[in-house]
Amino acid sequence: MHAESKLRKENHELKREIITLRKRFEALRKKHYRKSKKIDELNKAFQEIKEKYQQITTKLKEHDCTKNGRVEVMGNDDDTPTKQADNFRKENLTHIDASKKQIVKRKLLEHNDLTKSLKEEYKKSVGTEKNTLKKIVTSEIVKKI
Repeated sequence: MHAESKLRKENHELKREIITLRKRFEALRKKHYRKSKKIDELNKAFQEIKEKYQQITTKLKEHDCTKNGRVEVMGNDDDTPTKQADNFRKENLTHIDASKKQIVKRKLLEHNDLTKSLKEEYKKSVGTEKNTLKKIVTSEIVKKI
């Protein structure tokens, strides 16, 4: 009988250990489920961020292309607005008095700057913007004049 009680005691301890292991296994299974859900959410967020990043990079590439196009168009004119006004005055307005040359030069410079500003704002505007003229009048080039 002594052996039998010893086996019962050992059996009881083994049952307790099995219950403890089942509880730990169930807790780990639940923890794994929560972690896998968290990983799924993070993967979904990562994909959304990746898509936004791709959209931004394509917009940036498009912007760079248009910017480079503008640079090439503007790069064709090696003259500054002041040089353009001087050249125009020298070529076409040789008959003007020396005292009025500075006034004419200033007016030509203003004219060139305003036309350049108008052209740039017209290219930038969508056509539906209501404040295009306001933007032209308050542009940096006009403020410099």
